Amino acid sequence: MTMAILLPMCGEAGNWHRGESLVCSDCHTMHGSQSHAWSGASPVSVTPVPGGDWLTATGPGSKLLKAAPDQLCIACHDGSTSTAPDVVAPVGYVADPAGGAFESTSAPSALGHDLGGTSPVVPPLGKAAVLLTCRSCHDPHGNGNFRNLRPNPSGSQLGAGATVVVDEAVVANGSNPAQVYVASNLAYRSGTSAWCMDCHDAYPDAVAAGTKHPTDRRIEGAAQASWAVWAAVDPTVRVRVESPADPQVPSADDQVFCLSCHKAHGSPNADALIYADRVTMDSTCAQCH
Repeated sequence: MTMAILLPMCGEAGNWHRGESLVCSDCHTMHGSQSHAWSGASPVSVTPVPGGDWLTATGPGSKLLKAAPDQLCIACHDGSTSTAPDVVAPVGYVADPAGGAFESTSAPSALGHDLGGTSPVVPPLGKAAVLLTCRSCHDPHGNGNFRNLRPNPSGSQLGAGATVVVDEAVVANGSNPAQVYVASNLAYRSGTSAWCMDCHDAYPDAVAAGTKHPTDRRIEGAAQASWAVWAAVDPTVRVRVESPADPQVPSADDQVFCLSCHKAHGSPNADALIYADRVTMDSTCAQCH
């Protein structure tokens, strides 16, 4: 008899958790564990080890996951695994990693996104409650989008799915996050602000009312001259811009977007703000103003 093993499908594009790097047994256990430490009658507790056979205190979690989902993600993405991007304290890559870092994985904070919540909450300038987990934003099985981002991170499907387009000089191969994850490797083209506003969907109303900074607005006039000066400096110091017509920075189509001022995962500053000189918010604002 021939047995077929069915593997989850994923896009040919995307980053990690795809192709040969998408290994079912990294996250799921088939019969409790390969070492049969869990029989179902006498559950055991084993310290999580990335890639190893470990279980929660009461055996496999839902969908035979080896641990609770966020705990499972952080087990590899906490810097302990060289082939996985570090999202907790990624100082080993550059001083200013593109995604920033989660300042809290155990309790909600005012510093940006965190993974400590257990109930849906209404995001700042959001209209609907959202439960924030790793899987809210990323597809663990991979897809064809940048960083495996889900088209609708809110899960609400209230708006059209957003596609984030980013050019990368070095692409992910499942083993090179130190080259891929740095800000200097990325040229943002389109879609990021629309993706963020799937959760922060009241932001456009605030912009229209004149109470919040516009996004996806081309840098022009005196601001463009100021930006051109800053754009010539070390990319770990300058803020990021979106460049929809070409990947060149600086160029005439450069525009501010959400990640010009905020870190996606978080920063040591309130509201996940970027302080370009690591000291003051003015150093960020002054790049255009």
